[in-house]
Amino acid sequence: YKTLTTIIYARRWQELLGRPVVPVFWLADEDHDFPEAAGAGLLNEDRWRYLEMENAYPNRPVGRVPLDGSFTDFERELFDLLPDSDFAGDLKATLRMFYREGATFRDAFGRWMLHLFADKGLILAGSDDQEIKQLVARPMQVAATDYKGLYQALESQSVELEGMGYERQALVQNSNLFYLDQKKGRQKLDVVDGRWTTGNGRSWDSESIGSDIVKHPWDYSPNVFLRPMIQDRLLPTLAYVCGPGELAYYGQMKRAYEWMGQEMPLLLPRFSITLVEPAIERISKELPLEFADFPGRIEDLESLYLERQDT
Repeated sequence: YKTLTTIIYARRWQELLGRPVVPVFWLADEDHDFPEAAGAGLLNEDRWRYLEMENAYPNRPVGRVPLDGSFTDFERELFDLLPDSDFAGDLKATLRMFYREGATFRDAFGRWMLHLFADKGLILAGSDDQEIKQLVARPMQVAATDYKGLYQALESQSVELEGMGYERQALVQNSNLFYLDQKKGRQKLDVVDGRWTTGNGRSWDSESIGSDIVKHPWDYSPNVFLRPMIQDRLLPTLAYVCGPGELAYYGQMKRAYEWMGQEMPLLLPRFSITLVEPAIERISKELPLEFADFPGRIEDLESLYLERQDT
């Protein structure tokens, strides 16, 4: 839905501005939330089922995780539960073209997305790459050398939002960086009184970690607050299409963008879509109810039905 939203807005703004506007899907290939990426939910015999792959590669960016034998078992169970339909055969064949043993999460997903949307002009982008990291080292360096300034920008905005009745989507901390250890994987970076440390005993002061980030930016990874600013430093972003959760934590970031000396992009909520099967649509047209009424309680719908009936 986010991709469709982005494609539609890119076309609209290209016409309005008279210049090329390109839809880009950010792969989030440095994300480490394996359970979020490794599961699928579906209805089977009127019961909601959720299946999840096993994670044999903890602390590794999910984009790098290869699809191994455990994925084959997961795929088999998933397809066994998938109900028969006019589309199931094509769906299985298409997914198997890209989600096959030996491919990584990033490559499988990226190729499937291009299969769906390449003819609409979609481009993929990510940051888990040495050359890309060299281009975006500056925001990570500044986040380390002036971590107090970034904390204050995020915290003051979050407090203001709370004063308006909103909740924080993400916790604000002094550190917004992770260290990617070649052997132990991702390590949370903590900072106390200007001293940066990892869980495996490495430590730096703010000046030396800033220098190391410039020399070896591929050894560092941003958190949820720093990633958008890195993304928008790499790309000339006109607007960003958000899901509800993203929209909430972007709300905490306005002053952080100002602190970084970057302009925050326009934020657009992604389209929400309701799919209605033809049989359900035929029945709904025979009822004296609007489609927007149906999310209501069944008791209220019954009352509304009686009110709108002549007899």
